[in-house]
Amino acid sequence: MVRFFDIKVSGLKETQSFLSKLDVQLPKNAEIDASLVADDYKRGLKNELLAQDLVWDKILYNSIKKQKTGDKEFSILMKKQGVYLDRMRPHFAPLADPTLKRWVDEHAGSSTSKGLGSGKGKKGYIYVKPHPWIERGMERGRKNLNKRLENGKVARMFKKGGK
Repeated sequence: MVRFFDIKVSGLKETQSFLSKLDVQLPKNAEIDASLVADDYKRGLKNELLAQDLVWDKILYNSIKKQKTGDKEFSILMKKQGVYLDRMRPHFAPLADPTLKRWVDEHAGSSTSKGLGSGKGKKGYIYVKPHPWIERGMERGRKNLNKRLENGKVARMFKKGGK
């Protein structure tokens, strides 16, 4: 018989070392990546508010936060007014609300207050309509998602072989 072909297993120690490091490194790195992705979404939402000129008293803007809600789990929180602004039905709102009254007083005559003082509608009320911003903000946050995952801690860990 002639020896024609050899098969040799090599790198087994390195592979075992890499796999043993996964138990410790993978959960930590996955949590770091998840936190960075949540930061991207938070930034996207805040930037969309700015882009649509929906920041008035900064209360909604400052309320958008990332919160750790579990093991390797993060949530984006905001005041419920953010959802109302995005999805409300058009309606007449009473100017008895001090915040709304203050907004009207500050914006009367500006391009943001179309229809104010035009005599239409009901006296003591202002017609308000939704300003969809959440989905666009989420799209802004999603822009870097592929890059974040391809170059994140978990991806680098696998590219470097656990080093």
